Amino acid sequence: MTNTDPADASTGRFTRQDIALAWRLLRGGKPDAAELDRLAANSANIEQLRRNLVGQAGGKLHSVFQETVQQRFLKAPPPQVEVDVPPEVLDALLAHVENVWRGFGESDPFWSVLTKFKPAGAEVDKATFYATGKKRVEKFDAALARAGVDSASLKTCLELGSGVGRLTLWLADRFEHVIAADISSSHLALAEGELGARGKTNVTYLRVASMAELAEAPPFDAFFSIISLQHSPPPVIKHVLSILLGRLSPGGVGYFQLPTLIPEQSFDAKAYLADLSPHEQMETFAVPQKVLFALFDELGLKVLEVREDNQCGPNKLSNTFLVHKPQR
Repeated sequence: MTNTDPADASTGRFTRQDIALAWRLLRGGKPDAAELDRLAANSANIEQLRRNLVGQAGGKLHSVFQETVQQRFLKAPPPQVEVDVPPEVLDALLAHVENVWRGFGESDPFWSVLTKFKPAGAEVDKATFYATGKKRVEKFDAALARAGVDSASLKTCLELGSGVGRLTLWLADRFEHVIAADISSSHLALAEGELGARGKTNVTYLRVASMAELAEAPPFDAFFSIISLQHSPPPVIKHVLSILLGRLSPGGVGYFQLPTLIPEQSFDAKAYLADLSPHEQMETFAVPQKVLFALFDELGLKVLEVREDNQCGPNKLSNTFLVHKPQR
């Protein structure tokens, strides 16, 4: 799994050779010169090229993509995912996550946020890296507008999994106060240095190494989390959401992304903790939608929007949620 935001795809024009190769991979054969020219003129980025190659192909090819990318999830069996565990098991799972991400924060902090930005031994282009966060936060703005939420009423935002501040930088322009929360102290130190250098003085930093620290977070009007929750085991994800969404101020919103179905994936906490050696790496987990909807009901939250976001590629169903806490 790579932490790649589709909004960050290249926007450069493709060469005729690029387009011919994509055509061959998806459709077989090769396009004629006129078709190459048409695709080159109408494909400013990879999403447009994909739509042009697949959407206009029709017939069998379109059906194959629909079957493999969308209908596959509709035929999936019930997920066997454990989400409720005793407190001591929950603490053990969180300790494992903290250990893994502490290592990433110390050795590969930028790679751990977006893997394409840390090829081995390469310097990180920080200007480009931080610029990638703008489009993602603009999607948050658009979701609020579609739901009729007055963004001016939201003063304080807590961002979970803030990492090195890729998104925090842009959230700081939209809120009076941002709480950047992360499990890695190395990530937070880098974020504080980078955002401080950019004059963002309205951000405070919260290291989260225990559930108690989460529960002690100050109240906030907006909860925001992208490509972060998915790297914790399902019981941790559910409990973290329960705590933080429960701390939303009346009238506040939660906007977060999370895989909700990974076909054939199961999770058993006891089996997982019995041997942690295979799990000393970046992992992706899903929490079923029915679990999330039940949690929203329990917390008295209204679902304003659920969008499939293709955040984790075609083999994992990922959703972005916008929920609202009604005024008392």
